[in-house]
Amino acid sequence: MKFLLPLLACIVIMLSSCSIEPERNGENGTTSVSYQAWVRVNGIVYQSQGSQNNGKYTRDEKIGEVKYNLPPDKSIKENFASNYAEEGAAIYAVQDRRNILLVEGESGSYEVFSHRED
Repeated sequence: MKFLLPLLACIVIMLSSCSIEPERNGENGTTSVSYQAWVRVNGIVYQSQGSQNNGKYTRDEKIGEVKYNLPPDKSIKENFASNYAEEGAAIYAVQDRRNILLVEGESGSYEVFSHRED
């Protein structure tokens, strides 16, 4: 009996410290969620590497343009869809690298997207 009260106190403290609500950021209480940027080409999803090309890859032929710009938390199976690149953004192959694409940004820079080759 003398261990029951401290045990219950520990359980209450542990349960009250856990929260199932999303974490709030900033002064206005906004919730932040991050998503991986992607583009789908010929049934393959290429994910952003989070970097600009900066001359590392040589741009090859244009293979299409983004047709569908989706909200970050949505996905569709259509080719030339992206949750990052704007509609009309040019998509280029890269010389000698089948698993890399370059997607043209607004400022004329190229974002690097890749997929894992099996």
